[in-house]
Amino acid sequence: MAKRLIEAVFLGPGDAVCNAAGVGEENNRDLLRMLVNALVWTAVGTVAVVLLV
Repeated sequence: MAKRLIEAVFLGPGDAVCNAAGVGEENNRDLLRMLVNALVWTAVGTVAVVLLV
């Protein structure tokens, strides 16, 4: 159960974008999901660092 929660939180933004764009598993969904997740979590990390420093 904890694994599914962690996956939902960390992979959620990429999955949401892929679902909205209609990208399926056969259309390299993993590449788009990885790009979106990297952008989202980099932005979140940058904001967190700026707020903490």
